[in-house]
Amino acid sequence: MRRIIFLIIFGLFPLVSYPQSLEEILKNSQDFDNRKIVFEGEVIGEPLKGEEGVWINVKQGKVSIGVFLEDSEAINKIKNYGSYKRRGDWVQIEGIFFNNCPIHLERDVHAYKLKVIKPGFLLREEISLFKVKLSLGLALLCLTLGIICFINLKYVRRD
Repeated sequence: MRRIIFLIIFGLFPLVSYPQSLEEILKNSQDFDNRKIVFEGEVIGEPLKGEEGVWINVKQGKVSIGVFLEDSEAINKIKNYGSYKRRGDWVQIEGIFFNNCPIHLERDVHAYKLKVIKPGFLLREEISLFKVKLSLGLALLCLTLGIICFINLKYVRRD
């Protein structure tokens, strides 16, 4: 009975795939070359549509990688692309990692499964009260100096 439970638990273990660190994948790219990988990250930029598929960029921490999707309809799941004022959708990518792709001649991932985990959102930029006061003070100073220069040019006699 114990053997059956052991085989069930450890026999199904390879079917479960856990997300890997993109930084670790890129550091040890030779170990992951031409192998199935699963990773998560934020979709940034804009999708680039080509004849054979679509390119998206996925960022995790400080590193990012281009992901190629043959199924052009898969990007319809993505609603938010990360930029300066927006956080992109957080996605999970399953695909084949190529250190030097024979088709595209660069390091990329050919994804066969894309899943949106968390939707993106607008980022709110907060300006500190000190910066607001400083900018108003400098604007007032510039206006005062401008008026003084104008009065000096207009009403001061020149001999």
